[in-house]
Amino acid sequence: MKNIHTLIQFIQVGIWQVSRKSSQKWNLMSILKIVVLSVKLCFKQRLNVQASALTYYSFFATIPTLAFIIAICRGFGYDETVFNYLKSSLSPTTDIQTIESVFKMVESYLSHAKGGMFIGIGIIFLLWSIYNVFSQTEKSINEIWGVTKLRPLVRRFTDYFSLTLLIPFLIIISSGFTIYFRMHITQITASWVVDVIMATKPWIISWSICTLVYMVIPNTRVQFFSALLAGILAGTSVIIFKGLFFFFMKWATSYNAVYGSMAIIPIVLLFIRITWLILLCGAEISYARQKYEMYEFENEINQISPRYQLCIELYLLKIFAEKIEKGKVCMTFREISMEFFFPPKLLGIVLTHLCSCDLLRELEDKEKTVYVLNADVSKLTVGTVLAKLRSHGRENFLDNEVPELGSIWKLVEDIDKRLISDNQQVLIKNL
Repeated sequence: MKNIHTLIQFIQVGIWQVSRKSSQKWNLMSILKIVVLSVKLCFKQRLNVQASALTYYSFFATIPTLAFIIAICRGFGYDETVFNYLKSSLSPTTDIQTIESVFKMVESYLSHAKGGMFIGIGIIFLLWSIYNVFSQTEKSINEIWGVTKLRPLVRRFTDYFSLTLLIPFLIIISSGFTIYFRMHITQITASWVVDVIMATKPWIISWSICTLVYMVIPNTRVQFFSALLAGILAGTSVIIFKGLFFFFMKWATSYNAVYGSMAIIPIVLLFIRITWLILLCGAEISYARQKYEMYEFENEINQISPRYQLCIELYLLKIFAEKIEKGKVCMTFREISMEFFFPPKLLGIVLTHLCSCDLLRELEDKEKTVYVLNADVSKLTVGTVLAKLRSHGRENFLDNEVPELGSIWKLVEDIDKRLISDNQQVLIKNL
């Protein structure tokens, strides 16, 4: 029991106290941190609730979206290609009658949208359904990334429908590639090689779609490798889940007995919900892969003492002073973090504080943010730094309400004056 408790304590706390500098097996430790953080965030951020909301929007958008894709392809004369592609993709795991009933609904939707008053209402409902799915997806993934700002409305509208318009063309290209591959490549390659390549095609498509979602949908910069890792894991999970789900559904005859002809509805809802849950977990993995360093020493940073933060701020200013004397005026956030092994979360707090106290400046240089020292290195002393840090913010705003504060405030000022005076001759660069 003691060993189990020690292991749990290490996973919860100890693992985040292992830094890049102290760990001899940093790559292995990084993987463990990503796994632990992904699992932690999946349980913490109520993905079930988000998956349920996305299921609601997706269910209502299924027929309109399919109708939109078929209508686009029909305009280019490729509607049969799309029909055949969707049937071939779904038929191994779905009953053929179910597929045909879905396509009948799509045809009915399109036939009613050809004229009459329904054309205006139908188009509005179609666009609204597609927009809501993408918008809710962006909100959910942005919440995972901690992004509160959405794209501008016009940008969202154009991005969402650009992605939707890509779907039919990707289907046509995929189908054309399959036909070309079977007709020409089989003549120069062994048949089993062709079979293997064709068998991996659904996996590659699934990985590509998931990777694209994790890179494009969040309103922030996502590293390609983070999106790719999450895309491969989520895409693989979706395909495996799809196979297992429909395999077990063949034996679930009780649904037909209870729901009759409407048995497909709870099955589809359950399938969509779990699929969204997998995709959201993939978004957590991409976030954890890119941001796990932000959680190093998290508990300690949240409870850092003022004097220890002062120690780190003085050390950081000393680094800037030494770099200036060596001819390097500015540094980026990543350069400081990687070279001096600062935890990114702590570094962000310290840099923000020093910039607000006018000791550092944040500048944009060639599309990247850099930090420069906002003082003369030859004159910057510890006393000057203490004066700016200690006096930053609003003061003396309760004198009239609480007159007793006056004497205590004078005592605090005297302490500060002595502290600043004692360190006025100590240069930052000589620390």
